[in-house]
Amino acid sequence: MIFSLPLEDAQPDGPMLRRALELAANGDGTDGHFLGLQEGMFLLSAVLPLAGLSAEEFGRRLLALAAATKRVSDALSRASAEGGAAPAAEPPPDSGDDFMRV
Repeated sequence: MIFSLPLEDAQPDGPMLRRALELAANGDGTDGHFLGLQEGMFLLSAVLPLAGLSAEEFGRRLLALAAATKRVSDALSRASAEGGAAPAAEPPPDSGDDFMRV
């Protein structure tokens, strides 16, 4: 499944690309979806195996991708409009955890 992100006719700029990278890191800012750039357009996609997938689950995942697309689009538009200002503060990571823990 793929959604292109509406960016209100904005071309990807430095602040927008930097925010996209932050969102895409480990899928944390995209709810686990993949964020890519192709021909100047951002794409948000998800792997969705159809074997054994119910209609309800398919609908739920499609709605989740649509919601993530809206959040990512808004974040990228804000980053461009703010011109590279620091994003809103996020909670600090747990200092006691090793981020490479599996």
